[in-house]
Order: sequence, then C-alpha cells, then structure tokens
Amino acid sequence: MPRNPRARNQHYCGAKPCQQARKNKWQQNKQQKDCDHRANKEESQSAWRQQNPDYWKLYREKNPAYCERNRKLQRKRDLKRKLKNLSVMTRPILQRRTRQTFKQSEQQEDRGSCKEGLVSTTTLDAIQFPHNGGIL
Repeated sequence: MPRNPRARNQHYCGAKPCQQARKNKWQQNKQQKDCDHRANKEESQSAWRQQNPDYWKLYREKNPAYCERNRKLQRKRDLKRKLKNLSVMTRPILQRRTRQTFKQSEQQEDRGSCKEGLVSTTTLDAIQFPHNGGIL
C-alpha cells in the first residue's frame, strides 16, 4: 500500500479504486445493519420513481441494443429453466438441438436477418419427442 507521508495514521490506500471499494463496502455494511438508512434509501428511490414515471420507457427507446440483448438473454434463461425441468432421457437431445438453434439464430443476426429469435423462442415447442405415451 503506498503511504502518504503527511498522513501518519493512514490505514487505507489512497488510490481511486481502493477508495471506491472501501466506500462500497461501507455502504453495503450500512445498508445491511442500519434499518433507518435502508428505509430512507427506499423512500427516496420511491419518490424518484414517482417523479420520473417514464424513465425506463424512454431509456428503452433510446437504447434498442440494450433491449435486444436483454431479450436474447431472457430467452436463454427461459430455455435453461425449461431444460432443467425435463426428464433425464430427453434432456441431452434437447440441449444439443437448442444450442444448435441459438447458433443458427446468432448467425442469422450477424447477417441481418429479420427472423432472429423466431426459432429460439419456439424450439422446445416445435420439437416433438415421445414421452410416456405423449408428446412433450
């Protein structure tokens, strides 16, 4: 730790990243232990949301790439959740197919295709496997 010769009792590094980490740690500790601080923070956030009701709508309009990335990641999370709940026998087949589907949809995106996401959102519904006398 680089010490400041003018600060005899220096306990922490003076570098910006170290000070930011120290501040974050203090805030996290304060948030966990001080219920008044936590209530005040929630109250001020609520007041800000009431004063700026269209903030997220405007943000999404100004940042379409953010929205598209979020949709894509949500599709992956949804598929992961569906795969987790499937039977052990069909899981490897579907995992392989969904990975291929995502690769195909990403390649279509790179080429500027307007069909992006159509396959990935319907993958599990479109694939039919016999399952206990029925269809998944």
